[in-house]
Amino acid sequence: MDILLYPASPLIESLTTLVDPHYLPQILSTSALAASPAYPWHSTCALLVLVGPPPDHTAIRKYVELGGRVLALGAGVKRSLGIDDTLLRISDGHGTSLCIDFCTQTPTQESVQFDGAQIPVPRMHSATLDVDADRVKVLARFTSDDSPAGVLSQGGRIAVWSCPSLHETLLRATLVALGLQFGTHSTEEQPSSHILPQLLLAHPQNWKVQERVLQSLFPERALSSLTLEEGGRNVSPQPSQEMVFSDEADSFHFHVLGESHPERTCEEKDKDILLPKNPLTPEQEQLHTPLFSPSVFFSALDEFRDKEESNRESTWRMGDALLYGEVVTSTQSMLHK
Repeated sequence: MDILLYPASPLIESLTTLVDPHYLPQILSTSALAASPAYPWHSTCALLVLVGPPPDHTAIRKYVELGGRVLALGAGVKRSLGIDDTLLRISDGHGTSLCIDFCTQTPTQESVQFDGAQIPVPRMHSATLDVDADRVKVLARFTSDDSPAGVLSQGGRIAVWSCPSLHETLLRATLVALGLQFGTHSTEEQPSSHILPQLLLAHPQNWKVQERVLQSLFPERALSSLTLEEGGRNVSPQPSQEMVFSDEADSFHFHVLGESHPERTCEEKDKDILLPKNPLTPEQEQLHTPLFSPSVFFSALDEFRDKEESNRESTWRMGDALLYGEVVTSTQSMLHK
């Protein structure tokens, strides 16, 4: 998953040092942030870090509504008494609605009290956090006047600091408070590793390609044991029909996504391939392919293809079949299979 930073800032270096290799910090461009109505970055973003006012408030609000997390730095929180388009108003769905106002004042040196220690921070005095104490969690307070320096929303998905930058200790604690998981663990604490399953997908308008792949792998099986047409829709293999394709190196076990499959003792050579019954919905993409959006992939292919190639019923074009896995050991081996 990505940690997206808008706009470009030296903070990207601190984020990379802190979260690598668990997350990939990247700069989010203005055009990408406002790429409506799909907003492709929503599906791969674990955290959006704002160090300046975003040009598209709708993009941010929709991202938070989908469960996204936001960290705003160098910003204040105001009590809005009416409609103010200059404020970024976002709600975490747990009764906390924050009106965020980004400041451009030159910061002064200050310190905050955190975990029994005083940590130096830059302070922007015009960026005040005017919030109800019972609706937020105060992350730290300025030592000079005991006012909040950073707050976390009641739902734990929105954090705002009036400081334009944070000491590594404060940044780490804020990311953890927002629900990000990273850090080193001892060998004893690490769970045993397993190869993540792959998904066999197809273009939404040429979903029969998935059936053709299965038929080529299992020609000895009747069509009814693979996929059938019922009422104009595809019905994927029954869970009782185990499909295993083996060679000298691997054994690929095909399963219908969302259905139970026979228990077995897993060996190192075993690989699982999941078969969705239908093209993934946006919600299913966030669940099963959080690092990649198949719908955006297929839409991008359509934009670059020849318009004359429109008969999907009789053609199978490059990219119509997609074997996707978040982690693979050998791309060449996948292509060979």
